[in-house]
Amino acid sequence: DGAYAQRYELCGVITTLLALVTLITFGTFGVTLVQFAYGAAYAIPAALVALLGLHGAFRIFRSWPQIGFLAAGNTKNLLAANIMSASGLGFMLMALKLEYGIVAAALCLVLGECAAVAISFLLQRGVSPLSNAVSVKFLAIVGAVALAVALARLPDFFPPGIAGHF
Repeated sequence: DGAYAQRYELCGVITTLLALVTLITFGTFGVTLVQFAYGAAYAIPAALVALLGLHGAFRIFRSWPQIGFLAAGNTKNLLAANIMSASGLGFMLMALKLEYGIVAAALCLVLGECAAVAISFLLQRGVSPLSNAVSVKFLAIVGAVALAVALARLPDFFPPGIAGHF
């Protein structure tokens, strides 16, 4: 159905824009927003805020294929994506138990959500009216911005003096 395909593509555009706004906002102004909300004395690693923004952006972006799964009545694919997302929780708990710190724990959540996004887009083939090229285009946009934010925040991921450990 052509009207459904247009609405589904519009859904993709909207979720991509929301994901980008979330990612850019938390990746660039996250610490400032947290300090504005909780006070200047509230200390939070910039890398943590950027990772939480990235996690939120991937979660928003994943809602696009999940809406398609719901529209098609395909809850099996929803479950598969949610299991991949939940895998990040297990790795997060291990990171905390092994005392790698809160930033490493947040990175585990991001990796789990990233896997959920990947499996969602892989499973949408045959369910979605869109070609894979459109999905890849939107995924590439979010991925490129995520990479740019991560590279901009790269120094924040490594504590001072870490070079002495290598």
